[in-house]
Amino acid sequence: MFAGLLQNPIQTMGNFAREYLMVVLGVLTALGLGQWVVQVKQGQDAATASTQIDAELRANIADIRDARKVDLDHLKYFTAVRDDVIHDFRAHLPEADIARHILARTNEGVLPDARWPVLHHEAWDVAVANQSASWIDNGRMRRYAAAYASIRTADDRKNVDVSLIMDDSHLLDVMADMEIGQVQPHQFLYTISRITMMLHDTEGRLRTLDETLGRALPAGDLHAQATGRTNLVPTK
Repeated sequence: MFAGLLQNPIQTMGNFAREYLMVVLGVLTALGLGQWVVQVKQGQDAATASTQIDAELRANIADIRDARKVDLDHLKYFTAVRDDVIHDFRAHLPEADIARHILARTNEGVLPDARWPVLHHEAWDVAVANQSASWIDNGRMRRYAAAYASIRTADDRKNVDVSLIMDDSHLLDVMADMEIGQVQPHQFLYTISRITMMLHDTEGRLRTLDETLGRALPAGDLHAQATGRTNLVPTK
């Protein structure tokens, strides 16, 4: 009888130990499975964010290259007009003749503007807001961050340049005079020199931005290549 009483507690303890171990293993398994599910979800979110950001960067690069083509055409045109005016001044032509030459050239219809693309950053903003950017590879994240920081900086500097041109170059005055068939050659020369400088600077910034965004894309991406690093400024 004593042996039976001793055996029952031992069996009870053994059963308890087995049940406890099963509970512990079940909890650990559930925690591990939950962590695995979280990691899989984080990986999927990071992949989705990267895909969307890459697409946004490619679209920005395409828009940048389209804008550069327009700016380069305008830069070539205004550089040629400026050179003609300088040539007339150096030839000591009367200002009336220089004004007539200016009006003849500018009647070709090219407007003195710089094309700047609308650079999007919505995919990046969403990835940061929903924290999916946190799960992207660190190296890739640094390239993305550098690309979008460059976009913000370029946009800010562009706005400053436009304000300076509009405030200091008498552009609106010159354009108003030309609409009624009048032009003051010296003022026109100063204005078009500023416009040429702005176009030159804008094209250079867009070229640099093109390269920066290209470096943020995966190696081998077509948009990351052929970033237009050649000097496209027209020679005099």
